[in-house]
Amino acid sequence: TSVETINVPEGSTATFQVHLSAQPSTDVNVTVSRASGDADISVQSGAALIFTTANWNADQPVTLAAAEDPDISNGSATIRLSATGVPNKDIPATEQDNDTLHFITSVGTVNVPEGDTAVFQVRLSAQPSATVNATVSRVSGDADITVQSGAALTFTTANWDTNQPVTLAAAEDPDISNGSATIRVAATGVPNEDVTATEQDDDIDNGTISLVLDPSLSPAGTLFEAAVEISQNAETMAVFGLDLIYSTEFFKFINSQPGTLTGNWTITVDSSTAGLLKIMGTGGTVIPESSAGSLVKIIFQVNCLSYATPTETTLWLDNYTDDLEDEFLPVPCDSDFTFEPCGWLGDVNNDGNITPGDAQSAFEIYLGRITPTLCQTMTSDANCSLGTTPGDAQDIFEHYLGITTLPLCCAMVGAIKAEIVSSNQFSVAKETKVRVTGRDARPSKSPRLTDEAGGRRAEPRSGRIIYVLDTIGSSGQVVNIPVIVSNPRGLRSFAFDVLYPADMLGYLETQSTVLTREFDYVLGVEETPGLIHIEAESQEPIPIDDFGGLAILTFQVKEGAELGLPLHVLNPFGDLATADLGEGMFFRSETTGKDLKWVSLGNPEPAADSLVRIPVHLNDLFGLKAFGLELRFGVEQLTFIRVRQPDSEEGFVDFQAEEIEPGRLRIGGFRMSEDLRRGPGLLVELVFKKKSGGGEINLEAFVDDLSTAVITRGSLRLD
Repeated sequence: TSVETINVPEGSTATFQVHLSAQPSTDVNVTVSRASGDADISVQSGAALIFTTANWNADQPVTLAAAEDPDISNGSATIRLSATGVPNKDIPATEQDNDTLHFITSVGTVNVPEGDTAVFQVRLSAQPSATVNATVSRVSGDADITVQSGAALTFTTANWDTNQPVTLAAAEDPDISNGSATIRVAATGVPNEDVTATEQDDDIDNGTISLVLDPSLSPAGTLFEAAVEISQNAETMAVFGLDLIYSTEFFKFINSQPGTLTGNWTITVDSSTAGLLKIMGTGGTVIPESSAGSLVKIIFQVNCLSYATPTETTLWLDNYTDDLEDEFLPVPCDSDFTFEPCGWLGDVNNDGNITPGDAQSAFEIYLGRITPTLCQTMTSDANCSLGTTPGDAQDIFEHYLGITTLPLCCAMVGAIKAEIVSSNQFSVAKETKVRVTGRDARPSKSPRLTDEAGGRRAEPRSGRIIYVLDTIGSSGQVVNIPVIVSNPRGLRSFAFDVLYPADMLGYLETQSTVLTREFDYVLGVEETPGLIHIEAESQEPIPIDDFGGLAILTFQVKEGAELGLPLHVLNPFGDLATADLGEGMFFRSETTGKDLKWVSLGNPEPAADSLVRIPVHLNDLFGLKAFGLELRFGVEQLTFIRVRQPDSEEGFVDFQAEEIEPGRLRIGGFRMSEDLRRGPGLLVELVFKKKSGGGEINLEAFVDDLSTAVITRGSLRLD
């Protein structure tokens, strides 16, 4: 054998080699086994070896294993090699134990209320070879802290891993300091274990202070409030100062607000040192004795973090000055915050991709069909408006199409502009393929070929249509205008021209989309002002049937009066040679987003026996893209049947209504592009069944493109 003795680490293996001393006359079958000793040591491999006249002098390995055990002793065993006609060979094997004997306490520090008790637990780390008699005593520190019970503990080979309690007591004393003491667990042959015990004094000279977090569990982008609160102050307060210490890895300081006790005070916050806020409050109404409330509220935002598991951090209050200096306790004061991992903004379904399904989920959260989790509440708020609306669903859907991009989380809103799309900003959706499913998710079967008033449409001549998406922009704005294709399957090499109004738009660049990002190239060249030639080529054909963007054209809107003109697709070539061509409208509006919209309930009309239709009118459909509203009605008199939007429903990606609670209806929708029709129109039509008598209907809660709308007739009585 290669060794005469061998050590085997506990929980691991060790190997030795075996060969014969001379050439045998016939095959020798050798068995290797534990002949005696510790059963934790076993032959893992090499228990049967065969030596022939050819390989008799070649080493063959034997691997031993030592199983984990609870004791601290180094067990041993005899490993025997035996064969017929050959003398046995014994190898002593010794387990190298990895268990060290020491005390384990349930805490390293313990707070003991003055005049009361506190308990901690003690056990051994491993099975001892004999009984261990431990003593627990105060070895230094405040004599008011004593061992009330558990001063003598006995651990045997049977109960060594069972916790045994030690109770500490803190005697009442006249001072106002929090004394501390060292409590030692000791025994012969075992290292000492110390626990620091701190007396929580109940003789408070002035009052208590606390740092209250709302909420204390949040994902990336969340705004949360840290309130400094006091109670039972023994003296009046007219000025205070303190430090708030926080982690800049987790948080960004946003602003401060007066507390409930300091409404007319002057609150100043010095944030010049990273991770430290020096807070000062002066002036205003003096806080009387025995008050309870907040001195200041600090607003933080959680940074864009991507931890895989919930992660805790601590915020601290320290360095009290002025009227907080006289024994406000505790010093320091701390509060724990936990970061909750969520997907990035827009990934409502938390599957690592941003898809139309996420837009649908955001829309259903608005409708009340989905009760969102904490993470869904955050990731569905794509426009960071502190609420989920159809506009968030629209933003998520356009991010998927490559028309715009979302920040990773709301903490980045100030740093990321969604004006110009860059392919490297889409790492979150890198593997996403353009495939839109679900009700009303496709564009109309024919591209829009209209003047501003609408109406004229071209009929397709084949199964593939290429056109420019309708867009609105104001002077000086940078806009992204997608070129859309239906049935893109098989496209690999193509070219086309886009004719645009050069007096309205200045061409900047052409970019790929989610659909064409893997192409070898997507190039756009402005051959003359007003004409862009686009070419693209890929080694692999597009495998998708449903529509998507082939390219995004980026323009800057030129100065000028309001005007609407078309953008034409011309001269298709290559795989697009037989495609039907369409056009999109670009409308320059100097009042984009500022148009005053009026919403009113129209006169009810009979629909059938006991059924009635209630129209909701909008004075100007122009610019409408995403909207939501609520309607309340009496459930005793009316039953909601359905909602419809005649005339323009085909332009909607999704349009639905949901009765989120009895008598409260939420309606919303979002479109592929803005409605460019000027003038009044029907927003929605609601169908109700009358039960008895009249019944009152009321409009309220407008969001997105209707958020600033004025209600001219918002209440209707059905008599």
